Amino acid sequence: MNFLVAGRNCRPYFWRIGMRGFLVLVLIVVVTGCDGVGSNTDAEYVSRAQEYLDKDEVQPAVIELKNALSQNPDNPQARWLLGKLYLGIGNGPGAEKELLRARELGVSDEAVLPPLARAYLKQRKHEEILGMRAGQSFSAEAQANLLASHGLAYLIQGDIEKARQVLEVALEKDPGSAYTLYAWAQLSTAASDAEAARQYLEKSLLANDQFAPSWSLIGDLDRFDKNPEMAEEDYSKAIGSTADNVSYLLKRVMVRIQLQRFDDAQKDINVLKKQVSNHPGVNLAQGLIHLSSKRYLEAQESFDQVLRVNPNYMPAVYYLGWAHFGQGHLELAIRLLSNLVNKYPNYLPASKLLAMVYFNQRDYEKVESLIRPVVNAASDDTTSLNLLATALLGQNKTEEAIQLYAKVATVQPDSAVTKLQLGVGLLMEGKQVDGMANLESAVELDPEFAPADIVLGLQYLQDRDFEKAVQSAKVFIAKQPENAVAYNLLGLAYVGLNKPEEAAEAYKTALKIAPGDPVASHNLAVFALLNSRPEEARNYYQEVLKQHKDDLKTLIRLSALEAKLGDAKSARAALEQAMAAYPDAVQPRVLMAKQYLQESKVEKAVALLLEVEEKQPNNLLLLVTLGEMQLANRGFQSAKQTLERVTELAPNSAHAHYLLAKAYASLGEQERTGQELTRALDLNPKHFAARLAMTKLQILNGEIEAAKKNLALLQKTAVDNPDVRSIEAGLLIRSGNMKEALIVLEKRFRDSPSTKSLLDLTRFYWSSDRRNEAVVELEKWVEGHADDDMAVHLALADTYVKLERRKEAMRLYETILKGSKNNLVVLNNLAWLLIETDPDRALAYAEKARSLAPDSGVILDTMAAVLLQKGDLVRAWRMNERALETNPESPTFLFRKAKILEASGKIDEAIKQLRSLLDSKPTFPERSEAELILRRLPES
Repeated sequence: MNFLVAGRNCRPYFWRIGMRGFLVLVLIVVVTGCDGVGSNTDAEYVSRAQEYLDKDEVQPAVIELKNALSQNPDNPQARWLLGKLYLGIGNGPGAEKELLRARELGVSDEAVLPPLARAYLKQRKHEEILGMRAGQSFSAEAQANLLASHGLAYLIQGDIEKARQVLEVALEKDPGSAYTLYAWAQLSTAASDAEAARQYLEKSLLANDQFAPSWSLIGDLDRFDKNPEMAEEDYSKAIGSTADNVSYLLKRVMVRIQLQRFDDAQKDINVLKKQVSNHPGVNLAQGLIHLSSKRYLEAQESFDQVLRVNPNYMPAVYYLGWAHFGQGHLELAIRLLSNLVNKYPNYLPASKLLAMVYFNQRDYEKVESLIRPVVNAASDDTTSLNLLATALLGQNKTEEAIQLYAKVATVQPDSAVTKLQLGVGLLMEGKQVDGMANLESAVELDPEFAPADIVLGLQYLQDRDFEKAVQSAKVFIAKQPENAVAYNLLGLAYVGLNKPEEAAEAYKTALKIAPGDPVASHNLAVFALLNSRPEEARNYYQEVLKQHKDDLKTLIRLSALEAKLGDAKSARAALEQAMAAYPDAVQPRVLMAKQYLQESKVEKAVALLLEVEEKQPNNLLLLVTLGEMQLANRGFQSAKQTLERVTELAPNSAHAHYLLAKAYASLGEQERTGQELTRALDLNPKHFAARLAMTKLQILNGEIEAAKKNLALLQKTAVDNPDVRSIEAGLLIRSGNMKEALIVLEKRFRDSPSTKSLLDLTRFYWSSDRRNEAVVELEKWVEGHADDDMAVHLALADTYVKLERRKEAMRLYETILKGSKNNLVVLNNLAWLLIETDPDRALAYAEKARSLAPDSGVILDTMAAVLLQKGDLVRAWRMNERALETNPESPTFLFRKAKILEASGKIDEAIKQLRSLLDSKPTFPERSEAELILRRLPES
């Protein structure tokens, strides 16, 4: 062949045959090979396949059989051998197809039915197996083989008695059949007779030591007997005995995971991934390995893959819950595990894991309800006992908790952890001596067990035994000189002894060991602030954040420091970082809401808290803050609903009942206000704000003697409190003792000058006909508070109006409007002041007010009055109608209607309206004017 020769001869021949001819030639070579083997017969292929089978070389045998069938699709021997090979490598459907085809081509039932039955078993086609019958000509071995499959089919269907009957016949037919003996072992296992099962398996393996199912079942029994090392060997023998080893590899993976031989388990998984793609069992095993390494996200992905194939596969749901728990996705974990516990109430591992999740949320009642059945079922499970004991401790059920800790201590007498827990329980029970003895024992049992030293040191600090706390910390340091916690405990002890320099030195040593340690840094920041070094404190907080980027306490403390230093932007940035890092944390959101409140962004503050409330509807800190802000935003109905929930969640909180009383008071519900204030004072007689509110309510209700008694109690604790002084003055005024009342109000203003004390004093001056003094005091205050006290500015402007000093009133209102462009009171009052002299400007102010409060009856009436002055009677009438819709009985609005009727020439209707008004309303501001108009209007 010239084209194979190197050199120039190749090229001419290539060009001579052409590209198409060359490709055809290559195809011939590829298909037939270069050695002339293309002429083999199908019989020769089958013969070669048999040679490979004799050497246990499965894949080459499969290839030869497929070559034979490509030569002759109707070769019965090739079909039969390929069917058996498929069965051997676990391809049940392929085996079924080839064996049925072999039967069609004339292969005897004796040769086909026994392996076909096993192919059906792999596909769980039990009825097809049970429909098979052995012929009378079948050998004893073939009959036993087929009957063994029948027995296994009955067993899988749960009919143990029929399985036994069939297998007895099979064993009689062929007592030495490895397959029949294996089937008997399965029957014995189903009957809970592990000893008999082992005996049958021994006989099975004596008959055929390469019979993989028997090795696998021995592995299952060893695993059940808690002998995973032996089980691993058994599964390894099963794997080495057959090419159909996927199920055995999976079993070995699980045992290796149990033995924590994760590298070996991963090798098995890698092999399995090549053999079976996206197998649920392989994905489950992979997820368990990720879980063991705390690679929770990867574990989650693996378990999700399992559940895509089988959404209700219980182990995958359980471990997926664990993966979410590990990632801190507590709500997801609770949802998954709660569904699992409800569906499988007797699956105690799910109850135990769900209890651990709730323990993380400090929901001790739920922990107790979930873990009790686990403890009842496994009373020696120390993990569950500890979990239950700690949950009981969290509910102050100390007596039972101590009993449980003591029980664990008897099981683990040398456990430092158990001694520590028992010691804590005894201390909570008030058994100081026994508690401290157990803590000290925990320290002695395991010198390296740091929690024992920590709790012991903290207990000394709590007992204010600072000398012992110092000694304890020094012992801790001697044992673990590189442990920053030990130096932090020493620092706390020195603080207790009022030795700040030694404490600071201890904290600084902690920072050398653990730069940015939050405890040491926070305490050093406190020292810096006490010594007026805020920049140094800020540096400590920032160093923490370098090492612990999103430490919540540090971000909150840094925000508070920045706010104190007047840097609102930095304070907000720290809170925003905390909120981003902790989506469910309440405290940073509460603080951010309070910052919004300081900036008069009340609606934004409430909206933020409502957003968090959706996720944590029972968080008391959140609900109390939300209620307070709803009160501040005049959302009294919403505040009432929020604070009623607070009192349900915290029925013994005096402050909660006081806040609810404020909401009721704002809604005019006086009886319920009194009930809540009484409840608050019953719970805490020293609640100052509640007693103050109760005293004011009693004055309002005319209960003067009761108010005086409460005033006396208030004066015992806060005689100079401005609010107490105000109540005192009010009672003096009621009793007619004006001179004493004035002395109290003047002293109150002198001692505590504030908007309220000033306004109370000036109102008293005004009502006592000392108007000039009222004006002087207001003017002096406005002069000293030019921009920051709108209430006094308004009071002075209103006073000018009453004194008919219109120009001064207008000038002051316009000044207020520069700093508060949308002030409705100012806009409305300016419209009235200008109504006669400049109705166009008056209308502009009135329209601006209406754009801000389109449904306000007062503003609509102002619009009607201005339009009436301008002669726009149609619009004036329309505005008056709308005002009356808001309050049909308002004498002012009805009087305005009469004036518009008069201006429209409807004299009779105007007269009728005025007479009705004067007859039905004995007093109203415009009565004198209404009488004058009625007198001058002519009767028709």
